[in-house]
Amino acid sequence: MHFSVQANEQVNPERSQTPITLFGLSSSPIFNTILLKQTSAEAESLAIILTHLSTLEVNLKEGNFSHVISYMENNPKTCIRNIIKTPEREQYLYFSKPQLILLGKRMFFSHKFADFFKISKPEVLSFSELSELKPDFILGIEEGRSYGIDLDAMIAQLPDKNKYLKSKDDEEGLLFSMLYRQRIDVLLASPSSMKFFGRKFQIDQSFESSAIAELSPILKSHIVCSKTPEGKAIIKQFDLAIEEAYQDPTYFQTLINWVAYENHDIYRKYYNKYLKIN
Repeated sequence: MHFSVQANEQVNPERSQTPITLFGLSSSPIFNTILLKQTSAEAESLAIILTHLSTLEVNLKEGNFSHVISYMENNPKTCIRNIIKTPEREQYLYFSKPQLILLGKRMFFSHKFADFFKISKPEVLSFSELSELKPDFILGIEEGRSYGIDLDAMIAQLPDKNKYLKSKDDEEGLLFSMLYRQRIDVLLASPSSMKFFGRKFQIDQSFESSAIAELSPILKSHIVCSKTPEGKAIIKQFDLAIEEAYQDPTYFQTLINWVAYENHDIYRKYYNKYLKIN
C-alpha cells in the first residue's frame, strides 16, 4: 500500500517512479504499513509535499528509530519523516530542506500553577528561574524520550521529586490529561501538540505558557534518507517537492491552522524567515 500522489494524472505515464519506503516513527519494534492520517500538522504538511512529488512511489510505514536505522543498512531507498537535525545524525543521514516549521517547545502550566504568575507571568522563563520561583513544582516527562540536548541536560539536573515520569506503556496524551487535571504543574510541549491533544480529549481550554529561555523559539523537522548515493538522489527529489510546497498557499494555511490564533503573527514571521529563504 502506498500514498497515491494526487498529481499523478498530470504526470507522463511513460515516466517511471522510483519506489521508496518512508517511515514515520512509533514505539513499535514491528514495521507496520500505514495510511497517511491527516490528524497533525506534520501529516497534513507531508500530504501536500507528496502531491508535488511525481518521481517517487512512496510506501508509508512506521517503526521505531533504531530498527529503521538498522533496516536502512540493507535497504538504501529508505527515508524517515519528521526528524530534528543534530550534528550526530548528520554523520549518517542526508537531511532534506525543512519539512515543516513549528513554534518550539514551551513550558505549559496547569491552571492552579498558572495562578502563581497572575501578577506578572514571564513571557520567557528558564529552568533555574522556575526552580527559584516554585521549588516544589512537578514536571511531567516521558520515559526514554529525548527533548533535545539542551533540555535533556537541564531535566537531568532536576531532583527526582520535581519529575513525574510517564512510562512508555502509558496512554499517549497522559501528560496532557494530567496537566488538565492538575496532577502535574508543568509540561514541555509545542503549541501544535497541545492543540492536537486538546482536540483528541475534546478539551477546548487554553493553558498559560512561557517560552523556555535556553531554547530556540522555533522547531524545524526534516525528511532524512540513508547516507548513500541512492539516499542523496532521493533527498534531491524531496527538496524539489518541498520547495514547490513552500509556494503552495494551502501549505502555509495547513500549518497555521495548528497554531493558536494569538500566535499567528509570530508564526508568520518565523515561517517567512526560515522556510521562504531555505
